[in-house]
Amino acid sequence: MPLTGHRLRARGHVRAVRPVPWCLSRPAPPARHEQERLSMFAAPLFLLGLAAAAIPLVLHLRRARHVRRITFSHTRFFDEAFIRSARRARIQDRLLMLLRMALICLFATALARPLLSVPGLGGLTGDRRTVAVILDDSASMSVVTERGVLLDRARDAALAALRDLSTTRGDRATLVLAGDRASGAQVLFDPPTTDLDGVRQAIRGTTPTGLATDLDAAVAAGRAALGQASGRRDIVVVSDLQASAFAPGAFEKADPSIGVCFVSVRPTETEGAGNVSIDAIRFGAARPMRAIPYTFRILITNHGTAPVQRAVQFVIGDEILARREETIEPGRSAIVRFVHRFAEPGWFAGRVGFDPAGQDGRDVQPADDERHFVVHVGAPLEVLAINGAPSRIPRHDELFFLRAALAAGEDGVGRPIVDQIAPTELTTELTTERLEKRPVVVLANVADLEPAQVALLERHVDDGGGLLIALGDRADAERYNQWVGDHRLHGGLLPARLGGRVAVESFVASIDSEHPVMAPFADGRLGYLSSVRVRERFDLVLRQGHDPEGVMMRDSDGRPLLVERRFGKGRVLLFATTVDRDWSDFPLQPAFVPTVYRLLTYLAGSGAGRADFAHTGQIVTLATSIHGAAAHRVVCPDGTVLFPEPPSDPSQRGMVVSTTEISGVYRVERVDAAGGSLVQLFCTNTPRRESRLDDADEATLREHVGDSNLVFIDDGTDIGAAMQTARTGRGLWEQLLIVALLVCLIEPWWANRLTARRGNAPKVATQAQSDSREAA
Repeated sequence: MPLTGHRLRARGHVRAVRPVPWCLSRPAPPARHEQERLSMFAAPLFLLGLAAAAIPLVLHLRRARHVRRITFSHTRFFDEAFIRSARRARIQDRLLMLLRMALICLFATALARPLLSVPGLGGLTGDRRTVAVILDDSASMSVVTERGVLLDRARDAALAALRDLSTTRGDRATLVLAGDRASGAQVLFDPPTTDLDGVRQAIRGTTPTGLATDLDAAVAAGRAALGQASGRRDIVVVSDLQASAFAPGAFEKADPSIGVCFVSVRPTETEGAGNVSIDAIRFGAARPMRAIPYTFRILITNHGTAPVQRAVQFVIGDEILARREETIEPGRSAIVRFVHRFAEPGWFAGRVGFDPAGQDGRDVQPADDERHFVVHVGAPLEVLAINGAPSRIPRHDELFFLRAALAAGEDGVGRPIVDQIAPTELTTELTTERLEKRPVVVLANVADLEPAQVALLERHVDDGGGLLIALGDRADAERYNQWVGDHRLHGGLLPARLGGRVAVESFVASIDSEHPVMAPFADGRLGYLSSVRVRERFDLVLRQGHDPEGVMMRDSDGRPLLVERRFGKGRVLLFATTVDRDWSDFPLQPAFVPTVYRLLTYLAGSGAGRADFAHTGQIVTLATSIHGAAAHRVVCPDGTVLFPEPPSDPSQRGMVVSTTEISGVYRVERVDAAGGSLVQLFCTNTPRRESRLDDADEATLREHVGDSNLVFIDDGTDIGAAMQTARTGRGLWEQLLIVALLVCLIEPWWANRLTARRGNAPKVATQAQSDSREAA
């Protein structure tokens, strides 16, 4: 029988076996169509019983030697039929002898417990073994099924993989955790150790994390840990085998001398059909402000096959502030919105989650039933505006409409503060101290800046500040373009070079609907920008080698109107026209006020770099001086304390937190005499791909481990027995005992039948002789 496609069924399993590959170590890859072979016996001493098969042979030979001679006077009574009957009797006696010998051989062989081994599978040999157990500790392993938690079953299977290892033989083992960590798979014993009890204890102590799964990296780490170990080298992967845990082509250069076994503990289709997940929290703006309504949009997905109803709670601190009920159709997503006003500035931590009392069905995946967030609510935004064309007539002033837009608020609460500087005051008023208090700088129709002033703005933006450049009739394109070049920090501030002025009427034709600033204008929730008419603008030429991250707005001629570029930790926005009504009617449009507010708050929050929101397993960089790293600590969601580390890149500023396996809120504290003062909050959440419980199919697994020597083991009530069968070989003693039982039934029936026939034969012969005499 060809090896390819061979499958093993776990004992007691109630569902069809789906393929999971196993191929244990071998000196060289076997031939694709090599046949199965009898490799060993579990109790070879019972093979001595084969000698008893000679007993029927001895009895038969002894009976043949003791022949009774009878002298007949005449041979006319022996006709041809009688001679044929005697010859047939001899053949039947020999067959009966062989049947009895086979019966003894079957019993002896069955007692020796023969094992049918597939080429490439390990057996019960005396070779030293080195085993790397890869245990999936991701969030999906917390799925609760009727047969228990997946990780509990996975631990049992991992322990079964070490059952036959022996310290006296010199066997070694290691444990690799398959969670998706930015630092790579976690190898707990490197190099593999002979302390097998320690490895078993580590397996028993493994708990679910909030991580995603990366089996590619885990298998690579397992192969590296095995290294050049002597004897057989095996890798045993115990996981739910999510399809998202594999990347195409990851195992193409696998070492054929190292076997890889995948053991699945995945839920059945009915067990995993009821999952509903909270996939994301989207903020309505880049930066929340005190007393300003702030929108949270919650994305919920139903991965099941029937509609479900969920009650979603909005929690800040320990207080439930709102509750919404939503019905989600099967295979669809829904968005639940919450709006909150923060009364005070500062750091706030919250979460959204399902209310157990408000759901109409069982949810198998608890790890994705809530999602955390942190926000830093700022005091009123302070903007440093450099007015390139001031005027005593308010409507002619370059910043008149900008100040009016920022002044829109309720009784002045939360209104941004605009600090204005005239061009004649730049030399004395544009200082580092002033910039530190104002995160956002606006250049409105400024003719030019001195090189020292440009360098000051470069440092400000590089440290996380924001810069909005609006052009106009006083802007000198030639002087602006000198801000760009290799002699400037990061190649210069400008996202694009300035071309000539274009006095052709156009309108806003397209916006980047994926950009956080422009997204609300795509569906008209904050108005439409297509009504904006532009009479004059500068032609923006995108820079080669320093292209902006994207064009946020284009006119009807397809030319960029608003472009963006990341500059260090900050961002720069370049607007091709004015912020007053000299070159466009934008300030007269309803969308002007929300656009200005969103642009400036976006620039104010650019320095955070979204370090306050990350996925589990990621390395989080904190925007705190590296010189103070020793005086800071990080309190994890479970209460454990970590200390931030310097980044691996010496040129990178800040501190690094590399252990983020638990989803939740982390507190960054400055250690002082009072114990610890809050510096920053950040949170981690499980990647949304962990909510998809679909598993890898046979084709995917064959692509990763090759198309030959695949033996599949699936989950069952006795996964340990299934692994033992795959590791040692398929036992044939049950089949042999069944054959022996059949022989036991056939042998006496056949022997009695032969005896009965031979007992009746003389009577028939005598009657024939009598008839012949009467005829004579």
